[in-house]
Amino acid sequence: MKLIYQQIIILYFIAFFQLSKYFIESFTVYTKKIDITKINCFTKWNNNRVFELEVYCLKKLKDNYNCICSKKRKHFPEIIKIYNIGNKKNIEMTNIGTSLNFLSKIERKKYKNINFDEQIECILRNLKKSGIYHADMVGYGNNMVINEEGDLGLIDFNIAFVKDKFNDLKENNNSYKESYNKHINNNYDSFKSILTNVLND
Repeated sequence: MKLIYQQIIILYFIAFFQLSKYFIESFTVYTKKIDITKINCFTKWNNNRVFELEVYCLKKLKDNYNCICSKKRKHFPEIIKIYNIGNKKNIEMTNIGTSLNFLSKIERKKYKNINFDEQIECILRNLKKSGIYHADMVGYGNNMVINEEGDLGLIDFNIAFVKDKFNDLKENNNSYKESYNKHINNNYDSFKSILTNVLND
């Protein structure tokens, strides 16, 4: 009987550990799943190339990363591992915050008085250093994230512009090529205006 109790206690601790691990990972890890049999609805690219573009950008940003903020921050996700399940390629990466468009009005208020100029400048410098131009900065801020400490981040590089890379993607999409030539979403004012509008909404 004593042995049975010991086994139950061991199983209890194993279950508790696995459950704790799950909850911790749910806050610190994000998994992006890309079905490589499908076509990206916006760019009309094969999703396998979309996957390759996302991975390239994240690796490039990590290799070249240099934070110039007075407090060292992580402005981009980092890849933890890549694995396949059926037709889906999965990118497990660090979770660096909550998308601005998911913030409640109460949550937005606590970030309202933060001066984000330094962080925006840091993000732009690192993008430029890696030759990457984020092409999906939408007005409601879904690809900009923020954590509890007020660290600003940028995610989702699956339609990014990359200098001297993925030229086949640019050549096969005129609207994308036109946007690339203008670099319309890679300037300080775009970041600043989106951030201000979302936090003041």
